[in-house]
Order: sequence, then structure tokens, then C-alpha cells
Amino acid sequence: MSYSSRDLVCRYLYYRLSRYGYVWEEPLDAAASTSTVGSGPRRPTPAAAEKAHRVLREVGDSFERQYQQEFADIALQMRFDPDTARHRFDAVAEELFRDGVNWGRVVAFFVFGGTLCVESIKRRDMASLVDNIAAWMTAYLDSSLTDWIRANGDWDAFVELYGNNVQPLFDIPWPSLRTVLGIAAVGACITFAYLAHQY
Repeated sequence: MSYSSRDLVCRYLYYRLSRYGYVWEEPLDAAASTSTVGSGPRRPTPAAAEKAHRVLREVGDSFERQYQQEFADIALQMRFDPDTARHRFDAVAEELFRDGVNWGRVVAFFVFGGTLCVESIKRRDMASLVDNIAAWMTAYLDSSLTDWIRANGDWDAFVELYGNNVQPLFDIPWPSLRTVLGIAAVGACITFAYLAHQY
């Protein structure tokens, strides 16, 4: 993969947390890295990497804005602790990509990871989970999504597709989640994954 998954994850999470007034001391090895994973012949220029980060933030914000109420409901329903967080994360990631990969689901993956980090920080006893979530996201991108991202033009294609798009990116109507959100903890996380299957 031309772009560093770790860099994309850490910069996105740093942005999401800073929007809520939290400063995450992101790991030093990822803070400014745009190096490639492996020994591919092409590395993104700093300008290309910065554009990918910007577009990912903008598309994530669009996703979050469009489904603000659903996110608020999911956040209220989320019940996790350090012992169950990894299991919940893995369950959502698997459900999210169960029927295949597309850029919308990749964005939903980032937004979910960011939401999990924000909820962890709000519960001060779980703030240490942010580093773990960043590691889980990076590992999942590298192990399960690398081939698809590479085969679909890498993050350059994502930027080309969504970088100048002024229309809502997630304009397919999703059903109301009010009844579904009645199911407890894991159900709320799986509900989030269900959202991403709708586009």
C-alpha cells in the first residue's frame, strides 16, 4: 500500500478527538510518517498525503453529520470496557465488510474507530484504549483491506472520487434505527455496521 495505514489512522483519530476538545498524544512513530508499507516503488508526496488526509476528514464529517442522530443513539447504547472493547471492535469490522468492501464502508470504518475513541476518552478510566484502537484499526487495514484498496487505485482514487464532490456522499436513505437500537450493547455496534451496508 502506497500510503501508510498507521499514518492515516493516527491523523484521522487525532482530528476526531481534537474536535471534541481532547488532545491525543499520538504515537511518535506515526505522527508525521507518510512512508509506504513494504517496498513499493511509489510513495505519496507530502502534498498528496495531506490531500488524502483532508478528504478522509471531510468525507468522515459528511457521514457523521448526515447520520448525527444515529451516532448519538449508538454512542448512548455503547457499553464496553477494556476487556470487551477488542471483541466489539472486531465484531463491527467483520460485520461492516461481510458483504464486501467499498469506499463508503472504509469511511464508515474510520468513523466507527473515531467514535469508539471519543467514547473511550469521555470515560477517563478508558482513555488508554485510544492507542489500542489505533493499533487495531491499522492492523485491520493492513491485513484485510490492503488488497482491495490497492486494486481500486489506492487512496489517490479515493481523493479523485470524493475530493471535489459537493453532493452528499451517502445519499441513499437509511431506515430509522429507533427500534433496532433497543437491543443492548453489541446490538448497537452491529447496528452501526448495518448502516454501512445500506450504500
